[in-house]
Amino acid sequence: MKDPRRNLDRIPKENLTAYERWELPLLDAGGNEVAREEERNVKPLTAADIAEIRQAAHADGLEEGRKEGFDAGHQEGLKTGHE
Repeated sequence: MKDPRRNLDRIPKENLTAYERWELPLLDAGGNEVAREEERNVKPLTAADIAEIRQAAHADGLEEGRKEGFDAGHQEGLKTGHE
């Protein structure tokens, strides 16, 4: 027989925060923690990926420096022109 007190409207676990729910870790037969399915699909970075990230950061740095230099030179030129 069902307990009528247990017939509560349940909130799906996806809608709960980590503080509102607690999950046991996924363990293998030896008791070692195993990565969950969503954690296994993470692709490690390759050397090409790292080189691409480094090149993009370098280009961003150059562009930022060029803009700062242009703005500083423009302000200096305006100041000199007004004098």
